[in-house]
Amino acid sequence: MTIPGFARVAVVWGAALATVTPLAANANGYLVQSFPGPKMHLNESPRYIRLKFSLRMDAKYSKVRLEREDGTVLATKTLPKASHSFNMVAPKLPPGAYRVHYRMLPPDGHLLRGDVSFIIDKRHRKATGLG
Repeated sequence: MTIPGFARVAVVWGAALATVTPLAANANGYLVQSFPGPKMHLNESPRYIRLKFSLRMDAKYSKVRLEREDGTVLATKTLPKASHSFNMVAPKLPPGAYRVHYRMLPPDGHLLRGDVSFIIDKRHRKATGLG
């Protein structure tokens, strides 16, 4: 039995779509880079918080919170426009442990949530032998 030319083309296209569609469906967004980085130790308060994502995030539903280790919220910001990256000016932070919590909405509709923790170390003063 032979398949007519049009049917053969439909079968080939169907097979091609079957192999491509699962890849597109699994193209979830993820955090590519952050500053401060995960578990980073800083000597002083960062001037800004930066997050970069693999996909362009929706502005309306994408939000970032800067929190103390105990969960106290220090700053929040919504993504101003759809973008791959997020920037926020950080308040002056004393030494301690902090967490950047993000909730982003990529085009695939699956909410992306995560945390990046960092530490601002206490400054160690050199002993001078005076006093």
